[in-house]
Amino acid sequence: MKKRSMEILQKLIEHPHQELTIHKLMEGWHKSEKTLRNDIQEILDYIKIIKLKSTIEFDGQTLKFIGHSSIHSMQDIFKQLNTYYYRMSLDERKIYIIVKLLYQQDYFAMQQLADDMCVTRNTIVDDCKNVDEYLKRHHIIFESKSKKGIKIVVDNQENITLLLIDIFNNLIPSLTFEKTFFPQLIINLTGFKYSLADVAFYMESYAKDNNMIFAKESFHYVAICIFVLINRMIQVPYAVKTNKQQKELQLDTVGLIVQYVMNKLDYKDITDDKIINIERIILASQLSPQIQSINDFELYGVICHFLLAISSEIDIDLKSDDLLIKSLISHIKSMHNWNDTDIDFDINEDYGVAEIFRLKNIAENKYLILEKYLQYSLNTNMKNSIIIHICAAILRNRQNMDPFNVIISCPGSMATSKYLEVQIKNYFNFNVVDTMTTKQIERAKGQFNNVDFIISTVKIPQCNLPVVVVSPWITIDDINKIQRLNIKKKQNEIEPWNAYPILAKLYSVYKSANSHKIAYLNENIELLLEKSNINSNSSPSPVLLDMLKLKYIYTSDQKLHWKLAMKKAAEELIKDGYFDQNYLTEAIDNVKEYGAYIIISHGVALAHAGKTSEVYRDGISLLVAKDGIFFDEGEQVNLLFFFSQKSDIEYLELFKELIKLGEAFSNIDKIKTAKTSKEVYQRIKEILHK
Repeated sequence: MKKRSMEILQKLIEHPHQELTIHKLMEGWHKSEKTLRNDIQEILDYIKIIKLKSTIEFDGQTLKFIGHSSIHSMQDIFKQLNTYYYRMSLDERKIYIIVKLLYQQDYFAMQQLADDMCVTRNTIVDDCKNVDEYLKRHHIIFESKSKKGIKIVVDNQENITLLLIDIFNNLIPSLTFEKTFFPQLIINLTGFKYSLADVAFYMESYAKDNNMIFAKESFHYVAICIFVLINRMIQVPYAVKTNKQQKELQLDTVGLIVQYVMNKLDYKDITDDKIINIERIILASQLSPQIQSINDFELYGVICHFLLAISSEIDIDLKSDDLLIKSLISHIKSMHNWNDTDIDFDINEDYGVAEIFRLKNIAENKYLILEKYLQYSLNTNMKNSIIIHICAAILRNRQNMDPFNVIISCPGSMATSKYLEVQIKNYFNFNVVDTMTTKQIERAKGQFNNVDFIISTVKIPQCNLPVVVVSPWITIDDINKIQRLNIKKKQNEIEPWNAYPILAKLYSVYKSANSHKIAYLNENIELLLEKSNINSNSSPSPVLLDMLKLKYIYTSDQKLHWKLAMKKAAEELIKDGYFDQNYLTEAIDNVKEYGAYIIISHGVALAHAGKTSEVYRDGISLLVAKDGIFFDEGEQVNLLFFFSQKSDIEYLELFKELIKLGEAFSNIDKIKTAKTSKEVYQRIKEILHK
């Protein structure tokens, strides 16, 4: 079985609940139907040889698992794969020979290599020419002696380390390839202790904790470098050269990432020399790491503006969904992972094919809002992933259910379980009770107290709890499955509107997801509650009201350009020492560069810049323009807030309150018609206390 056939089989095993059609395979591998049919036949022949014939079937158009194939059968498919069944390509044989020789003390017989790879000795003779040419490019000597065999002469350990970085960078183009057969074979030959997946996981954790985004090309290469270097340093004390003057250097961002990863991996004998040497090799590469700092406050505003633009066309309020915004922030910070798998749209009729394609078309014209801020174009996977988040939010808001208790399960890798848990929490308001291996659940026969159902990447037979089988990377189809089980379980609960018919009518309005109807209903229900004195007066004071002072509220009867409005709103704050002129200039430059991203709700804009040394105090001002503040893109607002942040104030609450001001057009009308600063403040207070 050759590489492509193995990759197809791997894809099927990773997504056991999905079916691979010929059409989908042609799109994924860009090969002819005839070629792919031959690949499928190779898979079926292999399954037959290892006596698992009843596990997979092909009906002429679709390759799929049969019925109740157990997880153990799926694991056995790869456990029995070896170099006899796997047909190596020319490049794979070259890599195998090099790595095999690197870990040999003496000469190695060509016939032994031929036996290992199940090829002829003549094939190895030809392969050695490719090996020699490849090693010369890395300044490494390859020796061949007729009576002794072949050998790699190791006179410079750093050259060997750089060679392995090059090999693994080409061998594992994305994280999903690490667990495929041939990369695992090579990793086993090296005897590496730490996995690439763990290195990448901790790199991502560091980036998230420190508000950083790697350029797409850099993240994987840096992960490969750290993966090879820390493993080599265990095996060879002098895997990299030592610079006598390096102790005087201070770690930069890359060095701090290396230090963090080594600590998290519980790497023994961490020294400054080792960290700095790893950093030196990474920075010396032709692909210098590009790391962009991300300001959460700015990113929150950009995402709100993006969702506002979509909401205006689908008549559903997305910007008020806290979980959606937080999940998109988290996801955007992990964009380097979005190329690791194809994100499919296997949409069923329960969701609505027309609805999803309309949403995709609308979003296509809005991605520029994100791209301007991130300073690169989003690829298809990135866009599809954003759409999945939005679809999950729409489904979640339609049902508005109480959280269920769930267990997350994967066959063996707890890292995969944890990654799946993060995705589930992003899409659904669930209580994740635990993450467990499939075997743990099988041993317990799925008998767990206070658990509603299990979300697993594989089928779990003889389980007393409902099991939803999903992909390791959540798709629209997976969201639909989980949502259907949500609805089914919810229907078994007692519905209060059976006793109170008026609740059924109210529920139908909220279920419609019509933002105008919901806003109108909310407003009138709040008025009724106020009149009945049902609302509690003990709720905490809104952040906006605590920060906003009357002297910093301005009104204007003129139509203003956004730049002039920002200057007017910032003028008194600058005079009173909240920030200096540079902060205002940066805020204006941001709008020039990124567009009207500061518009976060209907009629509401929040101007700001980064949390820099030019900011001296937390402060906020408000300019109310009755006839509007217009932006170059044609958008318009009536309220422009100008914000500065020095402390760790909870800005997310501030965002929520500003978004609430624009939830209903009537709110903006009330505020923009106010005559005085005091009247503006009072009307904002009334809206926020509803």
